[in-house]
Order: sequence, then structure tokens, then C-alpha cells
Amino acid sequence: MSESPTNRSLVRGIQLLKLIDRLNGATLSQLAREAALPKSTVRRLLLTLQEQRLIRKSLADGLFRTNIFLPLETDNELSPLSWRLCEAAMPVMVELVEKVRWPSDLFVREGCSMRIVESNRANTPISLYRGYINVNVKMLYSAAGRTYLAYCPEAERQQLIEETRHDRPRNMTDAGLERLLERIRQAGYSTRHPGYTGETRPDDGLNAIAVPVMHEQRVLGCINLMCVRDYMTEEQFAEKHLSSLQAAAKQIAQRYSQPAHQS
Repeated sequence: MSESPTNRSLVRGIQLLKLIDRLNGATLSQLAREAALPKSTVRRLLLTLQEQRLIRKSLADGLFRTNIFLPLETDNELSPLSWRLCEAAMPVMVELVEKVRWPSDLFVREGCSMRIVESNRANTPISLYRGYINVNVKMLYSAAGRTYLAYCPEAERQQLIEETRHDRPRNMTDAGLERLLERIRQAGYSTRHPGYTGETRPDDGLNAIAVPVMHEQRVLGCINLMCVRDYMTEEQFAEKHLSSLQAAAKQIAQRYSQPAHQS
């Protein structure tokens, strides 16, 4: 019996999902080439997969990525809560970079580190070090990690403090860490540990401030705002743009809580 058009579309859709997952993100042209399908067919299937929220198109690099776990494929998939956060954040991050010009990364917790799950660096008119999706940054060194620690529930915070004890900045005591986290809560934002240059080689040359994305007393993730280190200090940057970053975080949380992220 010949394959029906419906079954053929389903098989091709699954094929694309597996390709996207295996490639850890792909362009339409890559998928058409790898799947040996016309671009028009791939474009139609991708649209359907996006409408069903099985994939997303990242701001950072324009690549299609999976939102679901595919057994025996890769470990790059996001949890349902994390890709919901990405969907909620994307339009807000576009508006933010249009307003302040400086770029942002979006982070979620992954074990004892923070994982970059979205970025609008590709949308900024300012030339700076390129960012990458699915990069993990250190909890006690990055602005996002310190923010998460400051605002997560007490039991989770104590567990993370214990689990990251081996990877602390030099000479940071328990008391010193508690004072740092209290200062972050009072200021409403965090900065990087002095001398921390991100998980890049060479130094990315950036300063960063980060705030939490909160929903019902829970930290969904963190969003930062970055500027060139030689342009202004973190304090000057926060004085100028913290309110815009906090407003964006609040808007992301509001969109996250709405069905299908309606505006």
C-alpha cells in the first residue's frame, strides 16, 4: 500500500525534528540539504512544527532548535518550562535591544551552573564579542549565577552553596558570600565577579548586570544586559539601564504566565 500524503508529511516532520536535534540547531538550507527535500517543503514543515511549539527559531543565530526531548538523540533539549520561558522572552528581548541598543542573554539554571538559552546579541547595532547558545557559565562568577543564588528559595540556595564550594572565587567565605547575596538583593541586580571574563577565550571585554525573572516567588531564570567594559563601569551602566532591564524581566514573567503568551 502506498504511503498517504498525511503519513508522508508526518514522517518528514519527524525527520526534521531529529535533524534539528542532531545538529543542535540548523538553518532552513541545512535542513533541506540534509533531508534531501525542497526548501518550500521544509519551510512548510518548519512552520507547522513552530505552530505546534515543537521547535523555535533562536534570536541569537536564527537557527531552528527543538523544544522537546528526543530519546537517544542529544542532551541539548530544554525542559518544557525553559522553552516556555524562551518563547515568552523572545519578543521582549527584541524590544529591549531596540530600546537600549546593548544586548542581553537569557539564562536558566542547569545543575550548579547557568545555561544561556537565548540571546539578542545578533540584534544589537554595536559590535562586540559574539555569544553562543547552550553555553554554561559559573554560578559564583557570572552575574546571572549570582542573581539566581540571591533570589532562589533558601533551601535551594544552601544546597547550591554547598555544591559549588569547590569552585568559589579565591578567599570567599560563607559569611562573605552571604553579604554579597544580601547586597545583590538590596541593589536589585548583580554583576560579574571581578576579573571574570565569561566562558570565552579570549576575554569577551564585557561588563554585565543581571536580574531575576520571577514568577510566583520562583526564579524562572535570569536576564542580563551587557556593555563594553571600557565604555562605562557596571555602576554607571546600572544607573542608566537597570530600570529597563527590570521592566523587561517583569514583562517576560507576565508573558510566561499567560496562555500561549498572548500579548
